Amino acid sequence: MLDDVAQHTRLVEVLTYLHDRFSTLATVERPQSELLRGFRAGMTFARICVLDEITTESLRPDAFVGAAVLSGGLRRDFDVVQGLVDRLEREGRWAADADDSEFRVGYHAALGIARHHLDVARRTLDIGEAPAGVHRPVRSQSRRAAAVAAGR
Repeated sequence: MLDDVAQHTRLVEVLTYLHDRFSTLATVERPQSELLRGFRAGMTFARICVLDEITTESLRPDAFVGAAVLSGGLRRDFDVVQGLVDRLEREGRWAADADDSEFRVGYHAALGIARHHLDVARRTLDIGEAPAGVHRPVRSQSRRAAAVAAGR
């Protein structure tokens, strides 16, 4: 299992990836249509949500190398990503009632893409922390290993 400093570093890398993706997708200079304006606004909102989390992470007492580590581990990291997903879904429900225009369609498209990238981030955290068999052992292999170790 990785130590807590490495775990914290992985979360910060994932948040940085999300911020970079949302910044790249929002770079539409002077959007001409309402659809593009809505898309840019949605990506800007997603980027602000990630910036909030990056700021929160940087203010944690264990954010600095050598500090006392009081991390919640992988569960806490998943909660951070899930909090971002929840915030985007709440925003999507609110924006659904605002109006029925191309702006709204673009806004919802941006939030959908942001949720997709959050799913990728969640999988990245899962793959990085829990290789097969370490945290979720397969029972048949565990029984077989116990029998071999017992000398049967």
